[in-house]
Amino acid sequence: MTDASIVATRWEVAAVEALMRPRSIAIVGVSTRPGSAGHMVLANLTQAEFRGDIHLVGRNVTDVEGRPCLASIDALPENVDLAVLTVPAGAVAEAVAACVRRRVKSALTFASGFAEMGEDAHARPRAIGALAEQGRLALVGPNCLGYTNYVDGLCIGFMSFPRVKRLDPVAGPGVAVVAQSGGMGGHVIGALEARAVPVSYSITVGNEAGIGLAEFIAHLARDPSTGIILAYGEQIRRPVRFLAAVAAARAPTTAAGGVRKSLAAAPARGPAPPPATMRQCAPRSRAPASCSSKRSRKWSMSGRFCCAIPFRRPKAPAS
Repeated sequence: MTDASIVATRWEVAAVEALMRPRSIAIVGVSTRPGSAGHMVLANLTQAEFRGDIHLVGRNVTDVEGRPCLASIDALPENVDLAVLTVPAGAVAEAVAACVRRRVKSALTFASGFAEMGEDAHARPRAIGALAEQGRLALVGPNCLGYTNYVDGLCIGFMSFPRVKRLDPVAGPGVAVVAQSGGMGGHVIGALEARAVPVSYSITVGNEAGIGLAEFIAHLARDPSTGIILAYGEQIRRPVRFLAAVAAARAPTTAAGGVRKSLAAAPARGPAPPPATMRQCAPRSRAPASCSSKRSRKWSMSGRFCCAIPFRRPKAPAS
């Protein structure tokens, strides 16, 4: 399968890598007010001792914490790895368009409130996603909580987080969690940490106007620090690409709960995957015994799904 709607294109692969391990970050919409989203993003980067370039953008600010602040995105240098958009929903489209003009590789938006736009509630995010895709900008969100990279000790989020404890390479590959729901993703991470299970990444994708579960699964499947991927979602927005990403993983997929047939059959970009892919990904997967609870069945009825993609842990080199 080579259709761009089924597999991640080369620019998407490179953009997701730049997103997860950025060497330059722009915080758009920053202010001097303590506790504001932009201020907290900067505080988390400072706490993590981020060594890359940090660019601040704010219309009515000249400097924040001693760092100079640009008046607009158009003043940024080209090819910034990640733009964190801490602007309201009504300003996201303009910010994305400006990022495209400056050839920013990836962007993340926390903005919520699109539902209050009436008839534009669904059309506006779709238009923003199309704009980002045309401009080769890997867009995460809206309505997401950001991500944590435990491999490099980096947290991109608008809330105060404790210093990230890095993944111990001696412990071997960790578990990566990618979820549409930030709340559910947080609960999973808390459960893993309480059991001393090593974690490599925690990613929230929100409403997936741009990239989402499929693109991150494809990226994490190639990541040497990740041994297992846990994915949680309430809807498969691009089922063809999702199934293709799961099928391309290095080991069989185990599904807990299920997906409504109406979701799997929903219109998607590009042709349907071959029957072999469909058989491999879900119907014949063996769910673990712990997935037979009433709650898992409830998830299945409501259309939610949770799948684990286990990879074979690399053998330790012979001494």
